[in-house]
Amino acid sequence: MDACLCQCQPGRVVFAGAKRPLYHAGPQGLAVIAGSRAPIGGKQKEDRRTFPETGIPVQSGDMLYLTTDGYADQPDGEGKRFGSKRLEEVLRSVWSSVASEQQAEAGQRWMSTGARRSNGTTSR
Repeated sequence: MDACLCQCQPGRVVFAGAKRPLYHAGPQGLAVIAGSRAPIGGKQKEDRRTFPETGIPVQSGDMLYLTTDGYADQPDGEGKRFGSKRLEEVLRSVWSSVASEQQAEAGQRWMSTGARRSNGTTSR
């Protein structure tokens, strides 16, 4: 199972992810901060599973995105996955818009790829 969490602090965000990245957009571009490759569930050999935390400096106006796997895994009209690269392209193009416009534009691009097999959730 995938999960990602952020702890917001003044000028900084601490991120930990299980198979999900954090997308950080700002004037410097889009950075993809990878989460751990380990899931939060399933069979594990260790007694306690921990996930590395990454501190990220943030500025006013930056946008942070956490997503489910529903966006990237969704097939388009040709049966191909929407994919992480296409999701990153969408985020690069919408990050500087007002949040409600970002949601509408990103949702439109994702929904236009074909019939839905999965739900996609983005937190910003």
